[in-house]
Parts: sequence; C-alpha cells; structure tokens
Amino acid sequence: MQIFGYPLSPEADQPIQLSEASLVISVKAMRELASFLASCADEMDAGRKPFGADTHFHLRDFAKDDFGADLIVVPVSEHT
Repeated sequence: MQIFGYPLSPEADQPIQLSEASLVISVKAMRELASFLASCADEMDAGRKPFGADTHFHLRDFAKDDFGADLIVVPVSEHT
C-alpha cells in the first residue's frame, strides 16, 4: 500500500507520497469507510473495472455523509 495526499496549500497541483496518515474519525464514519473499501474490492473481484492508474474510486461518490475530505482508492493487481 502506498499513501499519497495533497497539502492544504491551494498551489499544490499533484499529490506527495506520505509515510503515514492519521484518520480522526467517528465509529459511524469508520464503518462507512470499511463498507466503501469492501465495495471497491467487490467491484474489482467482479471484474467490472480494470486494474491500473485509470481506475479509481472516490469516497465522496459512495458516502452518505460528508467526510470533509475525499479518499481516493486506486486498486493494483496483487500480481504486480
């Protein structure tokens, strides 16, 4: 797993790689995040999306609540 992120700076035009990330999150939001990740895995297992940099999932498209920040999942093949 690799973690990337954008600083709050408005002039940032591409993500930077992070060594760790901290989530300040409620239990309800954790459950929704877990459901989102399971849904992403289900999509990939079903073969409805190809692996690669062009495939990604946005938490904002899935979540019922506003998390305040988006989480973008880019799945890679376990064989890479």
